[in-house]
Amino acid sequence: MVLPMKIRLHQAYSIRIPMRTPYPHNLSVRKSAESIVVQLQDDLGYMGFGEGSPRSYVTGETLESCLDFLNDIVFPWLSTRAWPGPLRSRAEFMDFLARFHSEFPVIRGQPSHSHNSSRAAVEIALADCALQRAGARFEDFFPIKRNLLRYSPGIGSVNPSVAFGIASASRILGFKDLKVKLNGIKDIERTRSVRRATGRKTSLRLDANQAYCLGNASHIRKLQSLKEFHPVCIEEPFAEKDHEEIRKVREHTGLTLMADESLLNLDDAQTIIALESYNALNLRISKLGGIYPLIQIKELASRHGLLLLLGCHVGELAILSRVGQLLAAHFSDIAHLEGGFGTWILKSDVDSHSRRMGYGGKFKVLPGDVSFGLQVEASRLQHWQTASLRESRSGAEVRI
Repeated sequence: MVLPMKIRLHQAYSIRIPMRTPYPHNLSVRKSAESIVVQLQDDLGYMGFGEGSPRSYVTGETLESCLDFLNDIVFPWLSTRAWPGPLRSRAEFMDFLARFHSEFPVIRGQPSHSHNSSRAAVEIALADCALQRAGARFEDFFPIKRNLLRYSPGIGSVNPSVAFGIASASRILGFKDLKVKLNGIKDIERTRSVRRATGRKTSLRLDANQAYCLGNASHIRKLQSLKEFHPVCIEEPFAEKDHEEIRKVREHTGLTLMADESLLNLDDAQTIIALESYNALNLRISKLGGIYPLIQIKELASRHGLLLLLGCHVGELAILSRVGQLLAAHFSDIAHLEGGFGTWILKSDVDSHSRRMGYGGKFKVLPGDVSFGLQVEASRLQHWQTASLRESRSGAEVRI
C-alpha cells in the first residue's frame, strides 16, 4: 500500500546576502540578495528546499509579507494536506504540481499574483520532497536536451563611460549576449557606448523597467531612436498596461517589445497574446509563482512563436538558480538565458556546492543524484537569515 505524503515540519527563512557590487536600474538599486527559503520535511524524513525572490516593484511582496503569509496561512493549510505518490512519470509530476496550484490558498480581494514568490518557494520545496520520496530526478521527467548553457550578464543604468568599461570587459571575457538597463536618463548615450565597446556581433537586449510613458511622444521617439543600435528587444518599456496602445507603438516603431512586470500569470500571457501587445516574454520562476505556471506560459508562448527569455531576479540564490538551469537545459528553444552568477555577484550562497558561469557565460549542467540535486546547508540559512517565522497575527479571509 502506497501512503500519501504529508508534511510534518516546516520552516521559512528570510535571507539577505550582500552583493559584491550594487546593481542599479529604473525601479531599484540592488545591494543585497533577498530571498525567502522554505524548508519542508515529510513524514518519511525527506527534507525539501524551495526559494522565492520577493520584489515589491514586481508582485508587491517583501521579505516580511512573505514570512507573515507563510506562517499565518500557507503552513497551517499545508499541514492538513496529503499528497499522492510516488511520482513515476512527467504526467504524474505535472498533475502533482497542478493540484498544488489549484488548492493553494488565496486571500480574498487580492490579485492572484500577490504571493507568487511564496507560492514558488513552497512549490519547489514540496516537489523536492516528492521527488526524493520517489527516488527520482527532475531530469528524469524533463530530460536535459542541451547541457551547455550560455548566460548573459547585465549592465546597470550607470554612466555611459562606466557602461563602456563593463561592456569592454564583457567582450574580453567572451560574452556574446548582454542586457543593458535603461532609466530614461542618457539611455541613448549608454547604449551607444555599449555597442561601440562590443561591436555588432554581440546580441544586445535593453531593459527599461517601465522608465517610459506610453502617452509621451518624445519618449516614443527616444525608444525608436534606439533601433540604430540593433537591440534584440526592449523589455517592459512602459508602466502603463494599455495593451492596444503598446501594440500600436510596437507596430509603429518596428521594435520587439518584451513583457516582464506585465507578465505575472497565465491570464497575463493570454491577454498579451490575444491583443498582440508584446511579442517576447521574460519568464522568471519566482515572479510567475513556480515551475508549473512557467511551463504553462512557456508552452503557450512557443505555440504562438514569441521570443523567450528565461530570466532571473538579480541575486537569486542556489535553489532558484539550479531549478532555472534544469529548465533551460530541457527547453532548448528558449533563446536567451539569465542566471549562473552565483558568487560572482554574491558574497556567499546557501549551497556550498553552488556553481557559477565560466568564460563567455558558459555553464555545463550536471545531472543531480536525486530531485533537483540541491545541497542546501542549514548552517548557511541560519547564518544569513534576517528573521524566522513569527506567531500568526493575520485575520485575513482565505479561500482554501
